[in-house]
Amino acid sequence: VLAKLDDETIDPDIERRRCAEYEFPYDESRKARRRLFYGSMISDEAVHVLQTVATEVRDVFHTVAFIESNITQAFMPRDWRFPPHSKRRKMLGRMYGDSTEVTVDYYIHDNATESFVQGLQIQEPLPAYTQILFEHQIRQHVLERWGRNGMLPDDVAVFGDADEMFTRDFLRALQMCDVPEFRQGQDCKAPKILGTAHVFEASPECVVDGMKLWKPDAVIGECLDMIGNATLHPPPKRVFKGKQNFRLDGHGRDGNSYGQYFEMHGGRAVHEGRKMYPLWTPADIRGVPGGRQVPNSVITAFHLHNSFKTGEEVRNKYLKYAEDLPRAVSAPLSLIHEDIALAVACVHGWKDMGKKRKRLVGGFSAINGPDSTPILYQDGSIRKSMHDHFKNLVAQDEIQYGSANGACESWRCDYCDRDICDMSKIPSYKSPRRHVSASV
Repeated sequence: VLAKLDDETIDPDIERRRCAEYEFPYDESRKARRRLFYGSMISDEAVHVLQTVATEVRDVFHTVAFIESNITQAFMPRDWRFPPHSKRRKMLGRMYGDSTEVTVDYYIHDNATESFVQGLQIQEPLPAYTQILFEHQIRQHVLERWGRNGMLPDDVAVFGDADEMFTRDFLRALQMCDVPEFRQGQDCKAPKILGTAHVFEASPECVVDGMKLWKPDAVIGECLDMIGNATLHPPPKRVFKGKQNFRLDGHGRDGNSYGQYFEMHGGRAVHEGRKMYPLWTPADIRGVPGGRQVPNSVITAFHLHNSFKTGEEVRNKYLKYAEDLPRAVSAPLSLIHEDIALAVACVHGWKDMGKKRKRLVGGFSAINGPDSTPILYQDGSIRKSMHDHFKNLVAQDEIQYGSANGACESWRCDYCDRDICDMSKIPSYKSPRRHVSASV
């Protein structure tokens, strides 16, 4: 499997076939690979998740830039996991290869909730957006790091979460193919290449059926805030002050309507007769339409969702991060969220009760085109080890919290509110005392 990492040498025949697979023309004139820069937040991802992603991209990126924060999206304090000079920080620096510079910058916030909300300088009240805006505020610092590391307008940025990535083969295609979105002289209206990702829930054997997640994103540096030309691409107005939030309606919020933007900037937003659109911030990349997936549903990426070391780490995610679900303290795993319910049903072989997401029957072996999966997952012994780990995690968690086959849509599970579930109405519920063994 690891022989697939030996692909740095440019072979025109291989590159030509690769480009054709994704319906890109092959750039016959290109003699060197485009430089790629990756950026993400990092927090409590399991080491095996980081290792799976890092193996996939070993020695592919020029820079891998992480931002770690001392508070969660729910504004709860958290301990540093990768502080400077720590063993974990040094481990992270070695994972991605000898040719890749790995950086971790730190977002430090005191009195998180009050300071953050006041610091937004809110012009109109949108309290439901504060959590996602906080994420965007952190992600904005990735651009600063890329700039310090020498990113240029013809380099390519990849934005994602630490548990999602393009496949190695697709990254190599982005480096060598004639990708229309990467050609010089972009208007930057729709600059994104979107992933088409398999979603693995907690285990390589628990695959979401038919889901093709549109993450991560790739954007040419020419269209990035702080990298591209802000004179050619004047800034839009935004809902709040600062670049870490949403564009206003009429300034590209929906990726299409720019009437007020051109009224405001007039001729400054026109170059040689072409309309020019704003540069993109991380908030825009994650939240504004304006890109495409490659044709024919070809898989180009993967998402390793909810892969943790312990059940407590799973619960911590749903309690302290974006979902902010108090019932994660006490409910069985599968009554916390639809995603983890799918994974628990996968382990037990239960009937899938998810209302929107269903698991792929047959697991990894049922995937059409296994070469589109993570390189490490293509090793059967590694897949078995990871799946056995999750089976044991579920068994240990059920000793303490009990079990149930959850019928959920997102975080809304039958007979549960945000704080607690009414177990008397859930026939599949088994209390903790009925579990006498951790075997599965």
